[in-house]
Amino acid sequence: MSDNTEINLLSRLKADDRMALQHLFEDHYEMVCQSIYRFVPDASTAEDLAQEVFLRFWEKRHKIEINSSLGAYIRRMAINEGLGYLRRNKRWEQEAFEPGHEPGVDDSAEEQFLHEEMQANVTAAINQLPPKCRTVFQLSRYEELTYKEIAEQMDISVKTVENQMGKALRVLREKLQHYLQIALLFGLLWCTACQPAEAFPPLQHDTNLMEYTAFRLTPGMDLKGALQEWADTNDVEAAVILSAVGSLTDYAIRFANQSEASIGQGHFEITGMTGTLSKNGSHLHLTVADETGQCLGGHLMDGCRIYTTAEIVIGLLPDYEFLRVTDETYGYKELEVKKKKKN
Repeated sequence: MSDNTEINLLSRLKADDRMALQHLFEDHYEMVCQSIYRFVPDASTAEDLAQEVFLRFWEKRHKIEINSSLGAYIRRMAINEGLGYLRRNKRWEQEAFEPGHEPGVDDSAEEQFLHEEMQANVTAAINQLPPKCRTVFQLSRYEELTYKEIAEQMDISVKTVENQMGKALRVLREKLQHYLQIALLFGLLWCTACQPAEAFPPLQHDTNLMEYTAFRLTPGMDLKGALQEWADTNDVEAAVILSAVGSLTDYAIRFANQSEASIGQGHFEITGMTGTLSKNGSHLHLTVADETGQCLGGHLMDGCRIYTTAEIVIGLLPDYEFLRVTDETYGYKELEVKKKKKN
């Protein structure tokens, strides 16, 4: 809708033209319902509240002053209506997790279906957050409000906003651990939603794309050695572990604040692995579960022998270079990220 059309429509509304209200309703009803549904995930309730939004707009039409766009003003009213409903029903005080839909995976699905399935899991994970936690996350991620603005909207302290945002990110990381590649693209989730301190470098908004590769390591191979050999052989300058599943007969893991690796033999499932890979050096962490389901994890060391398989998915960052540079604080070689200059 052009500026002139919006001005004309607002003028007609202020002149008590009910057909203008009908036009407003037709143009923005779906958007209003969607905005409310993010906070009140019940279709019938969202539709009822959407009608309230247009009724309130009509009632205050003579006093309305719009500095942005008519659509943005209506959208803000929709958000406030949803938040008001949560306040009236004390939904923020409910901290128990609500059941959510967990879509299954069709092994015969095409790539588009897989993407939709993963997106559904992201949405389901957000919907399972406790009500207050979910609302804070949605206001930050989708509405791009600052922590101060969220605190004012919800009538809570900025510290509470920070705590709820931290809780949301922890829970989402746990629930979406099998969809890390989506998380990286979603940026969801953890970058734009977080409001980093000034000590951290600003996010780079560009069109760089991640490339992907996947391979299988076979029985008897050393997990760390094989990954480093792959990085060296393929001249990899910057890569990250996206997914790793498999099993081990031996583990060698250096636990937190220990100088030597802890070693174990038996049968262990690889339940998680994360870290950076580069021909210049790698930093990898591993978590395994024993036959009783007990988990342990830490720094991946040489000596982790593959039992049946290790299926590895890796994301490559062609526009970056990972270096290992000595940090004077503790004397260890730590990650330094170097952005390549474009030709």
